[in-house]
Parts: sequence; C-alpha cells; structure tokens
Amino acid sequence: MVEKFKVNRLDLATCCAVGITIVAVAAFGIPWATSRSIPIVVDAVAPSASSSLPITPILPEAGVEEAACADCWYIIAGYETPFVWDNARGRNIQLLAIMLHEVIIEPITTWSFNAEVGPRTKERGFEDAPTIFMGVMTPDVGGGSCQVSSTIHAAARWAELKVLLRAPHSRILPYIDPGLDATVATCPADAGSCVPADLMLSNPYSHRIRIWVSVTRNPYENDPHTDVWYPTMTSLKAAKKNERMLDVQIAIQGVDLRSNHWPTGVVPTNTFTGYDGDQPEKKFHKSSAIRTGSYKKLLQSSHVGTNVLTCLQFNYEVPKKECWKSHYKPVDEVWEVGFDRLEDAGPPWGK
Repeated sequence: MVEKFKVNRLDLATCCAVGITIVAVAAFGIPWATSRSIPIVVDAVAPSASSSLPITPILPEAGVEEAACADCWYIIAGYETPFVWDNARGRNIQLLAIMLHEVIIEPITTWSFNAEVGPRTKERGFEDAPTIFMGVMTPDVGGGSCQVSSTIHAAARWAELKVLLRAPHSRILPYIDPGLDATVATCPADAGSCVPADLMLSNPYSHRIRIWVSVTRNPYENDPHTDVWYPTMTSLKAAKKNERMLDVQIAIQGVDLRSNHWPTGVVPTNTFTGYDGDQPEKKFHKSSAIRTGSYKKLLQSSHVGTNVLTCLQFNYEVPKKECWKSHYKPVDEVWEVGFDRLEDAGPPWGK
C-alpha cells in the first residue's frame, strides 16, 4: 500500500537539490523515486504550500545512529596469547605487531599474511629464534611469526571471516588451543623444494574489516571513534611475570552487529581422535660444537599424533555451528650427543 508523509517547503527544497532521489526527513531514512513525485514537488514550492507525496517505503541499509557514525569501528572479536617478550622470539613478535598494527580488508576481498608481512629477513629486523621445521624445533630467522598468524586466525574464526587457506603445525602448541593455530613460512630463492605456508582470509561482509595487532590490551580505549566492547577469548594459560599478551582484535566499519546480528556467546569445543599414520620415533645426532663423548641432551620430547575437530557454536536466534579439522602428526623424540661419542655406547635414551 502506498503511504504518504507531509513534507514542508524546507524539506522539499533540500530534497529537490539532491536530483535523482528525493529523501524524506532523515529520521525516516526512506527514499522514493522522483518520477511520479516531481509534479507535486513543483506545486509545493510556494512558501505557504504544503503537499502529500506518494512514497513506497524501502528499508534503509543503515539506521540514523549508524549513518551518523559511518566512520566508527565496532570491535566484533578478539583473541590473545602470551609470549616471552625479552628474547629474540619475543622481539620478532613485537616487530610483527608493529607491521600489522592496522590492517584493512575491503569487502569481499582476500588477505594474505605472507603478502602483508613479506619475507622475514635479518635485513628487515628479524632475528634467529626457535621455530618448527619438518617437525623439529630449530633456530630460524623470524621465529615467532606463527604465534602472530595463529592469534589472527583464532580471532578471525570468532569474527566469522572466511578462512581460505590455513595449515596447522606439526604438533599441538602450548600458547593456543588445538585447532586454532596457523603455521606460516616463506621460501628463500635457493630453497629448492620448499613449500610455503600461508594464512589467507576473506572479508564476507559488505563493510570494511580492520585488524589490530598489539602487545598491549585495549590500545583503542582512548579512541573516541571506536566502541571498545568486544568478546576477547584468551588462550590456554595466562601470562607469567616475564610474558606479555599478544592481542588481536577485529572490527567492522560503520555497522554495529551486536544489536541483531552478533551472537550472545561463542562456545568452542574440541574433539580428539587417534592419528592414522606413523608413530613417533627416537632419534639422535652428534653435536658439532660439543665433543665430550658422555654428553647427551634431550632436545625434543615425543608426542603421539592426533586429529582434532574444532567447532564454534554461535548463539544466534537460530544457532549456527562452524567446524574444521586439524591433523597433528607424531613428533619424534630427538637427542643431541657429543661428537666423540662411541658407536657402541648405545642410544642416549638408554641407561
């Protein structure tokens, strides 16, 4: 049914200046086509004139409050993980937090961790730090990058961004829940058969997405254009005395999803099943720096492989569940022995 609103001369003059579309008083937020309304508008231009315009109501894309804050950012999800800050790995994480302090993902576009960060090299300020390579913990330039990508991945899951590409580590990690980690790696030019690993996300919303990465909590509390409410999730353990929190928060521009789109709570669950594959082995290698034959050191403990099904239950009016799988391979037990260790000395894990 066609509805009518009384529109005074001032409103009409303002509307006519718009041209193609005439918009009623802002509080209504209802546009209508000019073709059948122009004759009435012309008749109502006189100072004392008043007329009724036939309109067909169309629901606006944004309400009055949203339109008034089109530049506001509403934080919709967050995740934080602890890390030791005063070592090479911690400095790498802090460097990445600076690089990724403010990342914008346009609507219906994709984002790549490796493309955003670029190569992790000493020339760019990265240091040698422990990282997992082919199932073994070893020093490498940029160690700690995976904690940043993992924390972003976890926050992205809560924000319901699309995860286009993600690979779990070869083992369950101590700083984040199983199923939420995301390994990243780039390959140097002379790496040969090296296969890079990346985290790629897509923004499914019709509004811009903003990712903040920092090593402090709530870095935006003094920003008048940001609503600081957000459902931050914390990893398995709280930060210790020599640790800081790596904080990732994701916001959407110009629309507050909490009122009718955002869930009242998100319930994470993990289901563990046996790993169908090889079992962990025991290995050792000789040190190039320590010659003492009696020297032995456990470098890496073994872990059995496991499959993990991770699900997030979004408590909308109609509940929604998102699930994905992670496969963690067995981790071998690795020892280091002295260079002069005799061949008949037996394995280091013996008596």
